[in-house]
Amino acid sequence: HNLTPPFTNNWTNYTIVTNSSWIVGVHAAKLIAWDLNNNKNDTLPLLYFNVTGKSSIDWNSPEGDVKPGITVFKCNVTEEDTGKPISNYPVYFYNESGASIGGNTTNSEGVASLAYNTSQLSGEHSFTCRIFSEPELYYYIGSKFTDSRTLFFDNQAPVITLLQPENNEFVYGLPVFFNFTAVDNLSLIHISEPTR
Repeated sequence: HNLTPPFTNNWTNYTIVTNSSWIVGVHAAKLIAWDLNNNKNDTLPLLYFNVTGKSSIDWNSPEGDVKPGITVFKCNVTEEDTGKPISNYPVYFYNESGASIGGNTTNSEGVASLAYNTSQLSGEHSFTCRIFSEPELYYYIGSKFTDSRTLFFDNQAPVITLLQPENNEFVYGLPVFFNFTAVDNLSLIHISEPTR
């Protein structure tokens, strides 16, 4: 950056200000000064400084009702100020008791995934993803360092009771009407046409 005259006295001040266009990491600045007679002073060594950012996390998926089995939990890590994804950021996952169920690092899109066996779960269960400050990545946690979701697991099939016609009953004429009840312990029931 060059300063232009007029200068207030035989000295001047300049402040280097970082903004969101600066990437996090180590930066270097070299201060060189010339006077009006073109005398140059470049004797100061390079000044090294770190630009850091704030990291934020958001639950990505799944949401709502989940079929038990191998469930993939996903969370997004972004820069708090810019919303840009952060890659290679460690993310930790926890169950509703606060016990760790695993962790992973984010991909180039800022998404961390964890495959977890939920086959034994039924009903509502909460899961959390969390980040910590990572000084070696030049990020410190911002205001949102954890996010959770309560998911609903349904691992019981509906109970179907055929009322009419009875099994092996001989039926005359068309159409044939089926009368049955279907009950499920947790969710809505989808009914399809009887197979022939």
